[in-house]
Amino acid sequence: MDQAMYQVRPGFVWPTAGHPGRVPLWALVPTPKQPRQYIDDDELKALAETMKPANGGQQRQILDVRALRREELPHYKPCRYMIKGGERRWRAAALAGLEDIEIRVKEYPSVAEEKLDTWMLNEGQVGLSDIENAEAIADIQDEFKIETQEELAKKLGKDLSWVNEHLALLKLSPKARALMSPKISRQERLKRDVGVFFSRLSYETQEDLAERMPKG
Repeated sequence: MDQAMYQVRPGFVWPTAGHPGRVPLWALVPTPKQPRQYIDDDELKALAETMKPANGGQQRQILDVRALRREELPHYKPCRYMIKGGERRWRAAALAGLEDIEIRVKEYPSVAEEKLDTWMLNEGQVGLSDIENAEAIADIQDEFKIETQEELAKKLGKDLSWVNEHLALLKLSPKARALMSPKISRQERLKRDVGVFFSRLSYETQEDLAERMPKG
């Protein structure tokens, strides 16, 4: 491994909570279980164009990160921070040829609070797909040991029907769920209300309908 590429300038101080700063792109690692499961290549390239200095570099939003824990450092070496919000911008920065990016370091009292904040940061940017939201909020419900959907809705700041509809999507068969994949364009993706209807049917019926559904 070329150690020179991981060097920082003399006197460099790694940002800490409450003290934003710029860090090399190599110092950042994505969250392993990221709510956003798919990033569109064309959207990423378009974002990268806006970040290029030659184009004005207008995209200067700060990435939200947390410092890697001591036990994580050997696993992610030479990285120092885990991205909580802004993985698209981090990837786009690399495509744009940038060497560093601004970050804001956050601290979390628990894994549950970290997962909740990670979901909120991603859901608040380019919206997650219905399936991505469904899987993320189910994970949050489990982490917080929330027993009712009413309590989950309050925790998420969403209305109860939104939560009910998304959790219903977890009952979809594999083929029906595939029709809601974020890899499919928004125009051709199965709409949430149709997915909820599918979720009330048996797996066998869902699989059959999914196979016979016309594209889009």
